[in-house]
Amino acid sequence: MSQVEHIRCLVKPATLYHAQGLLAESKGKHEEILSFLGSHQQLQNLEKLAGAVRGRLRDVDRDIAEVRSAPATPDLSPQLQSLIKRLFTFAKTREVAAVEEAVFH
Repeated sequence: MSQVEHIRCLVKPATLYHAQGLLAESKGKHEEILSFLGSHQQLQNLEKLAGAVRGRLRDVDRDIAEVRSAPATPDLSPQLQSLIKRLFTFAKTREVAAVEEAVFH
């Protein structure tokens, strides 16, 4: 396998992981690519490739920071909570609906 093919084999999962929200895995793959590029200084367009990978790595780091800073659970108003309960209650009888409401409330 040529060096270019090896880089491609590393870029595909890194991109796929990022698209699927597997941010830690994506970050690891991008760091692996940078490490590979660092050990193969003779590659053409090395700086351009490394710059592109660093840019993607910054994107992944930004997404990780967003996830970490997001609240654990959203705050919903009582009216919105009531609406959600009504829309997603699929009970066939009133008794079952009462139990579901007690569980969700």
